[in-house]
Amino acid sequence: MFVIEVVKKTPENNKYKLGKHEHLGYMKVKFKTKEEAYRYYDINNKHMTPINRTTGISDIDPITKLAYIIRVDCDIIETIDPFY
Repeated sequence: MFVIEVVKKTPENNKYKLGKHEHLGYMKVKFKTKEEAYRYYDINNKHMTPINRTTGISDIDPITKLAYIIRVDCDIIETIDPFY
């Protein structure tokens, strides 16, 4: 199973020392395959370039400053509402 991690670009993130991205949570949706997760992202973000199929990481949305990362589900607790 796969999930989508949501991160936000920040000017500086000293709290978690993750560089310039802050982990916000995981979307409340699970996928059987990576390809299913890629398609879900692409369908719901038509204003963006398709998610990178090699890295599983999206570009940073210029409006929301959010980026999305496809991750393997390891009993992750989902906290972010899915795309509508």
